[in-house]
Amino acid sequence: LKRGARAHSPRLKDEIFYNPLSGNNVNSDDDTCRYGVDARIAWERRRLAGFALAASWTRANFDGGDFGHNRVPFVPELTLTADARVWLTDECWAFGGYRLQSDMFAISDFGNDGEKIDWYGVFRLGLAWEPTFAAWVEGLRLTVAVENLFDEEFSDYATAYGGINHYWPGDGRSFTVSASYQF
Repeated sequence: LKRGARAHSPRLKDEIFYNPLSGNNVNSDDDTCRYGVDARIAWERRRLAGFALAASWTRANFDGGDFGHNRVPFVPELTLTADARVWLTDECWAFGGYRLQSDMFAISDFGNDGEKIDWYGVFRLGLAWEPTFAAWVEGLRLTVAVENLFDEEFSDYATAYGGINHYWPGDGRSFTVSASYQF
């Protein structure tokens, strides 16, 4: 069983934000500070099964200035993930997971005046294969996966103009095929 946690508290000067009103990046007039905790627990037995649970809590605020102690836009306060895999053969395993992300302010809502982008959660599922039938294929991994398995409708991005959010939809169900080779 592996487990770990870390606390963080960085302060940033002149953090860069995208301002959709001007169509360019701008530096924040105020310092920003983030503090939080990340924690993870995982277990794996090679060629049998494994799981991992992780949580991340972050509070991001402006430190004084025009926005006082408002929340920094586009930073979710909580992210929870659960992942698992089970071997089907010595070379092939199935994997899946779930990610739940908390609400957050729209990318340009520095005043925290608009509605927050809602919580959302998405599942993924896939298969991976690492062939071992010959020495020259060792290190090869082929993967197929379905992201947003249940085609959940959600928004993971919004901009705020005059206190009104304009939402962009998150990715619907999508399929990925990948190949990698480790030397």
